[in-house]
Amino acid sequence: MKAFTLSLVSLNYTLITKLTAAMLVMFFVTGGANSKESIEDTKMTYPNYQASSNSPILTDRETGIKASFANHATQAVFYASDPWPLFGSYRVGRETITEFGSEIDSHVLLVVTNKESKGIYTGRILKDDLPPKNVVDTADQGGRVISTGSHFNVDLKAQCRIPGKQGKYWVVVLLGKLASPVLEFEVK
Repeated sequence: MKAFTLSLVSLNYTLITKLTAAMLVMFFVTGGANSKESIEDTKMTYPNYQASSNSPILTDRETGIKASFANHATQAVFYASDPWPLFGSYRVGRETITEFGSEIDSHVLLVVTNKESKGIYTGRILKDDLPPKNVVDTADQGGRVISTGSHFNVDLKAQCRIPGKQGKYWVVVLLGKLASPVLEFEVK
């Protein structure tokens, strides 16, 4: 019986050590509670066009639109009284530039669907009093813009005028023919 108790204590110690190590790795991988990224994003006002550590990455040669929650997550849990931040990036080619001109942001549409009620909420990423945004243009040898891109960060609840209602939601970001992957979030 003494050997059995000793082996249980040893097993528990090993499990606790491994779990603690795993939790520490997760803490540092996700940035930790007091990381620069989490502090930076809690001070952020929405909407804005700032690139942040949470902004999805598109290469100079990649076109499309991407969105994510904090730490590049595809799922999130928010509280009804807090902001519901969504981070996005887009890069479009000549076809989209020709179609929409230089005012691409006015064509970026946020679509949020309540999974239970099927209620749909929409909004744009624009706000009239925003400072100039960081636009990254890529030009050919003749100086013609062949692609352009930017970042956007929004509070889904405010931007889409969603009542702070508990439930599960989907969100997708649309720009012309482009669509981000569908993300899911829950409001408690």
